[in-house]
Amino acid sequence: MKLIEQHEIKFFIDPSKVLSEAYELKGDIFNLFQISDKPKLREILFIDTADQDMYKAGWILRNRKKTNKYELTYKKRYKINDNDINSALSELQNDFKEIDSEYKIELEWGYTNKSLSMSLERNKDILNDLPTYPPSIEELQKMFIENAPEQFINWKENKNWGIGQISNSKAYCPIHSIEYTGIWNDIDIDIDIWSRKTNDNTDIIAEISFKATDENIASQQYFKLKDFLSSKDLLVPKDFSKTQWALTCCNK
Repeated sequence: MKLIEQHEIKFFIDPSKVLSEAYELKGDIFNLFQISDKPKLREILFIDTADQDMYKAGWILRNRKKTNKYELTYKKRYKINDNDINSALSELQNDFKEIDSEYKIELEWGYTNKSLSMSLERNKDILNDLPTYPPSIEELQKMFIENAPEQFINWKENKNWGIGQISNSKAYCPIHSIEYTGIWNDIDIDIDIWSRKTNDNTDIIAEISFKATDENIASQQYFKLKDFLSSKDLLVPKDFSKTQWALTCCNK
C-alpha cells in the first residue's frame, strides 16, 4: 500500500485584502510573500452531471488548459473524520485494490478539515483539429473517457459507471486561474486566484498553499502560516473547497 506522499496545507484569504480593483495581486502582498514576477495563467473546466453525481461520490474531473496541452485530472477524495487518517487510508485501500504508480496520494489540510485524495493526471496535446477553447462538451467527454483509469470506469465494481457519468455530464464554466509562486518562512508557497466573470459581476476566491513531504514539518508550518495570516488580517476563517465553489458558481 502506498502511503501518503505529500501534505498540502491551504487557507483561503480575503480577495479584498490581497487584490487590487483590477483583480491583480497588491504590491504589499508581492513583498510579503516574495512573489515571483510572472504568474501562471490557466483556464479550468470541470465536468459533472447536472446533479453533480460524481462530486457526491467523491470524484472530481478537471480539465486544465496549459501551454499546448490539456491536463486531465481524475481525483477521488475521502473526508477524514476526527483526525482518523488510518480509517480514510483503509477506505481508500478497500476501494483501490491495485494502485497504479501514476496515482498520487495526498493529505489536504484546510482551515480545520482534513481530507485524503488520490489523483491521477493525464496530458493531451492540443492539436490543430481541436476547437478553440473552451472545447465542446462532446470533446471533453471524449478526452475524459479515452484517458479514464479502470478504477473510475468500473467504480466499486459497477461496470462502465464512469463512462455513464461522463456521457451524462455537462461542462462547468471555465474558471480563470492566476497562480503566483513565492516564499514564506523559507518554504515555497502558491497563491491561486480563481475568478469567473458573468455580465458585470466577477466571482472570485483566493487561496494560499504549500506542500511538504514530511508530516511534522507540514504540521509546524500549518500553525505558523495560520497565525501569520490571522495577524495580517488576511485569513478567511472557515473551510472552503475550490471545486465546490466552482461547481456552485458555474451552476448559476
